[in-house]
Amino acid sequence: MVPSPDVRALDANRWRRNAVLVLLTVGAGLAACDSSVPCAGACSGAAPMIVYVVDRDDGTAIASTVNGFPCDPRGCRPRQADGGTISGAGTYALDVESDGYRSDQREVTVPPATPSACCDIDFEPQRVVVPLLAL
Repeated sequence: MVPSPDVRALDANRWRRNAVLVLLTVGAGLAACDSSVPCAGACSGAAPMIVYVVDRDDGTAIASTVNGFPCDPRGCRPRQADGGTISGAGTYALDVESDGYRSDQREVTVPPATPSACCDIDFEPQRVVVPLLAL
């Protein structure tokens, strides 16, 4: 069944309206990062890394410990094994464990970044997914 011309016209108008909204949103984002416009620190408080631990077979989020500290299934900001914070660029060791799963050790590098007018952090935040194999 071919839609009536009115329906196609409505779809075209809806598409144009959505395109304009996208352009306005992108434009606002670019204006916010213009160095002449003060920013409220759009990246302030960003964590260098967030760790998500999942079941390797089905991808289900699981409770775990990372470097001996609890890690919520919804993700966590890991600590270093000595309890120190992971606070910037660098390479960090992670020891991930969960009851009923084989543990995993890995190193994660958080690369440096140049702060900008809108993003005042000096690292590129990392999202780390660690799949654990059930025993």
